[in-house]
Amino acid sequence: MAIKTIFFDVDGTLVDPKTSSIAQSTIWTLQQLQKDGYRLCIASGRSYENIKDMEVAKVIVWDGYICCNGQQVVLKDGTFLQNQTCSKQIVNEVLAIANQLNHPICMITDKEWFLSVPADQNTIQAMQFLHIPLPKVEIYHNQKVYAFICFADVGYDYAPYQQIKEIKAIPSYSSYADVVLKSASKAKAIQKYLQHFQLEGYIAFGDSMNDYEMLQQADIAIAMGQGSEKIKQIADEITTAVDEDGILYAYEHFECFLR
Repeated sequence: MAIKTIFFDVDGTLVDPKTSSIAQSTIWTLQQLQKDGYRLCIASGRSYENIKDMEVAKVIVWDGYICCNGQQVVLKDGTFLQNQTCSKQIVNEVLAIANQLNHPICMITDKEWFLSVPADQNTIQAMQFLHIPLPKVEIYHNQKVYAFICFADVGYDYAPYQQIKEIKAIPSYSSYADVVLKSASKAKAIQKYLQHFQLEGYIAFGDSMNDYEMLQQADIAIAMGQGSEKIKQIADEITTAVDEDGILYAYEHFECFLR
């Protein structure tokens, strides 16, 4: 049976982090995949509210969204199948460790992002990588927090945060890590989405460590050419880089898409 559901990471997969844009070749490929009968979904570390404001959300009508690294599962019409937030205790524990280490923390809420303290150079570098304006500094007063972005030197292991049993820190190849609920993952959220529609099997595209479980459990895992070496090791296929028409290349050359 042909697999007809595809999940795409956003940053570094659909969107080139250098330009914060989606290539015309990628837009064309997504449109062709839909004409071929594929169900296309986003699977990102970004929140649903953030994704909705991006160009990538408007280039096609997406069939669903896996957001906040799996804490949010959203249908085409905006209905939430899952919408997990962090408890006040978790937020306070993350902030306490960040304060001890002098790490700025960005808190992701349903409406906005805000920083715990003024941005340092790592924060500026990471936000430039993500092409997101620097959030304002705001005091935490029990806002509904979905996840965090922690800023530290490139290569930092974020081990102190891993001591909080309910969360996990997923380092990027820039100067930040996604800090999310341990109980959630893109892979688990994808299974929830598939079960809702009684679907079996999926293809996944990704480039970084927050895509690891999603690719590991995919029936066909496709790594972007510029992606993490650990991601490439578990991929079934490796396409060209995001700035070298990687999505189009996969469509034109990989057996799973041959018409």
